[in-house]
Amino acid sequence: MSSKEDNNPEPTFVTNTMDPRAAALDDDENNPESLVVTNSMDPQTTTQDDNIIEPKFTIPQLKKIFAKQQAIDVLKSFNPELFGIRTSRSKKITYLGEDLYTDIQKIDTKKLMNYTRDFSISNEAGKYKDINDDPEYYKRLIALTNVKKEDSPCHPQQFSESVVKPNMRRAIKDKSDDIVAAVIAMTSDKLKNHVKERINQQAKADYSEWLILKYNPNIMPTLKHAGGTDMYLITATAIVALDIKTTRSIWGITDPKEAITKLYENQGEDRFSSDPRLYIYLSDNDEIDEQQLRVQLETTYDIIFQYNNVTYNVIGARLIII
Repeated sequence: MSSKEDNNPEPTFVTNTMDPRAAALDDDENNPESLVVTNSMDPQTTTQDDNIIEPKFTIPQLKKIFAKQQAIDVLKSFNPELFGIRTSRSKKITYLGEDLYTDIQKIDTKKLMNYTRDFSISNEAGKYKDINDDPEYYKRLIALTNVKKEDSPCHPQQFSESVVKPNMRRAIKDKSDDIVAAVIAMTSDKLKNHVKERINQQAKADYSEWLILKYNPNIMPTLKHAGGTDMYLITATAIVALDIKTTRSIWGITDPKEAITKLYENQGEDRFSSDPRLYIYLSDNDEIDEQQLRVQLETTYDIIFQYNNVTYNVIGARLIII
C-alpha cells in the first residue's frame, strides 16, 4: 500500500481482537499519537465444581447463533415447561418466560454445541446436511467449476460493473436493433466463467466449513447465518468467534503470518474488516490431515497491516490450509 507520510505525520493505529491477550493493548499512554480500538468478546464463565470452568455464551453471541424461531425451538427441546397457555381463554401454546436468550444462556454449553452441530448436519434446514450426506458430490462440483485465474473475467463481485457495463455502452453506441441480445452475446463467454466462479466459491466455502465441523468436535456452527460470525470455537475457558473467509490464493507464501497479512492488505473495500478472521485456503490436497487441521485451527497470529494509509493491529487471526 502506498503511504502519504508527508501529509499524515500522525498515523492511525487500530487494534481489533477477540483474544484476551488484547487487554494489555488498552494501556497506550506510551503512544499518544495512535488511536487504539479494542474489540474484545470474552465470555462469562461459571464454576461447576472446584476443577471445571465452563464458558457460557453471552446474550449477543446467542443472538448471532439463533434467530427468534430457532431460539424458541431450542427451548422447546430443552425446557418444554417454559411453554403453555397464558390464560384460560387462550388456545395457542406460547412461550411463558421473560426472555428467550436469557433462558437459553442457562442451558449447558456442551448441550447447546451438540444441538447445533447435530442440527446443521441432520436437519433438512441444516446448512451442512447436503454436504454431509454426499461430500463426494461437492468435491466433484469444486473440480468441475474451477476457473483458472487467467480465465477469470474479473473479481466475482464486480461482474456487472467490469463486464456488463462496458459492453452495454458499446451496444448503445452501435445502435443495436436488439440491444439485450447484443449485450448477452458479447458477455456470454465471460458470463459462463463468472457463473462457474460463483458456484465454485460457494461450494468451496460450504465444503471447507463442513470439514472444520467434521474434524473438530469443539466447533459450534451458527444457525442464523448472519454476516460476521460463522462458527464458534469452544475451549476450556473461552468461546471464540470465527469469521470465516475462503481464498483461492496465498501467492505461494509458505509463512502463515505473512500470508494472513497479505490477505488483509488485499481485501476489497466493500468487505473490509480488521476483525480477527479465520482464512481458509483450499489447496489441491486430496487428503485431509485431521491432526494438522486441528493444530492450524488452534494456532493464532498477531499481525500488523496497512490499508489506505491506516495501520491496523489484529490479534488472533487464523489460517487453515485444506
